[in-house]
Amino acid sequence: MPTVSGRKSIQFLFICLLVLFLAIPASAQVIQSPFDQREFRALTLPNQLKVLLISDPSAEKAAASMDVAVGSGANPESIPGLAHFLEHMLFLGTEKYPEADSYQSFISANGGSFNAFTAYENTNYFFDIRPQALPGALDRFSRFFYRSTIFS
Repeated sequence: MPTVSGRKSIQFLFICLLVLFLAIPASAQVIQSPFDQREFRALTLPNQLKVLLISDPSAEKAAASMDVAVGSGANPESIPGLAHFLEHMLFLGTEKYPEADSYQSFISANGGSFNAFTAYENTNYFFDIRPQALPGALDRFSRFFYRSTIFS
């Protein structure tokens, strides 16, 4: 049974994403069943990334997923498996969280799970976690997709 703090964490997610990314409303409208009690909101970030936020106060876990529109079909002929290799490399630490198991340890310590997969045209990363730990998980997760200053 979810707690009030879980509900506040889910609401906090809305606020965090709006403040951190200064998102603007997406042009696409979310089509929702009249029987679905969840709240949906579509946003487009300044970098044109499309985001779908879903709030379900009755959910026992919070979750996030990021799909990158590049997969194994983009591998150079001379380097088969490169996209899948890079999928795994993201889990090995970031500039802000350099320890190789920082993300995995945080997710596991907070009752969550994580994974990723590489398909022909997409690579998808996802996790679930206790709602109260969502802000910390999103901070760690989002760092996978920052452009590092060492490569600029």
